Amino acid sequence: MAAHPDSSVPDVLAPGLRCVFCGINPGRVSAAAAAHFANPRNDFWRLLHDAGFTPRLFDPREQFSLLDLGLGVTNAAYRTTPGSGDLRRRDFDAGRLEQVARDLQPVAIAFVGKEAYRGAFNERPELGPQLRTLDATGLYVLPSTSPANAAVPYDERNEAKALGARWDAVKKAWYVGPEADPAKLAKWELRHQPEPTLDPRAEFAAVLRSIGGIVDGDHPVMNGEAQRISAHDDKRGDRAHAKHRIC
Repeated sequence: MAAHPDSSVPDVLAPGLRCVFCGINPGRVSAAAAAHFANPRNDFWRLLHDAGFTPRLFDPREQFSLLDLGLGVTNAAYRTTPGSGDLRRRDFDAGRLEQVARDLQPVAIAFVGKEAYRGAFNERPELGPQLRTLDATGLYVLPSTSPANAAVPYDERNEAKALGARWDAVKKAWYVGPEADPAKLAKWELRHQPEPTLDPRAEFAAVLRSIGGIVDGDHPVMNGEAQRISAHDDKRGDRAHAKHRIC
């Protein structure tokens, strides 16, 4: 399919696919390449191969070859931004995903990251299958493959696994396997480090945006007095006329 007028990256869609992977929106690298998940530090294509979806590691420019495997790719929001934190509520359109499910009838839509699902449906999901469906299409939420969420580079993770590191899915942590040599895994040992210094203003701004606040101009003002900011109208995707009071 050709690129949507509002997107620099084309949808990779066709009727009757096994699974459509749905990212959050194009980043600048993907927009420049006109290809999904084109940032070389993004693990999407590597994980797709490791999970057995593709017979070999695909280059992002081979994205339309996925259709031959019954797979597709789209985004929850079309607008290109430096980061997903720059998106606004109005950038997402759940109705378009509903149309994809209704018209193309994929077996499943898998959201690559919780924020892609949250942006589309305005609700916080857990990883895995969702109770919500779109027509007969099942919905799943996968971990984000963004480099912003990768504490350890992909190649290093594979190296650690080869040396006996194991992942505890319950505790969400790596541990030294029973047959591993701890000395060989020493470079990944978690050592005590001072807590990073947070920027309170930036942290507060992120919280305001997460609940629909419009943070622009001099906001957020943090002088101990009551302030007012505008908020997005979730139904229309525009600025709400009412002001929301914050302290």
